[in-house]
Amino acid sequence: MRPSGAVLSVKGVTKRFGGLVAVSGMSFDVAQHEMVGVIGPNGSGKTTMLNMISGAFKPTEGRISLKGR
Repeated sequence: MRPSGAVLSVKGVTKRFGGLVAVSGMSFDVAQHEMVGVIGPNGSGKTTMLNMISGAFKPTEGRISLKGR
């Protein structure tokens, strides 16, 4: 386990597409063996956040680390 307990760490992540802000200032940690769900209405940034975690999109601001990288 990571020293902080987080395997996935998302800190202050924002994603902009031109003038549209899809995700704004998102922060959370996921610990080893923890299960997390993502819910929200259409257009709230769920898919954009998952695309940033997977590396398909780069965040405009903030940092995402998986196992410390």
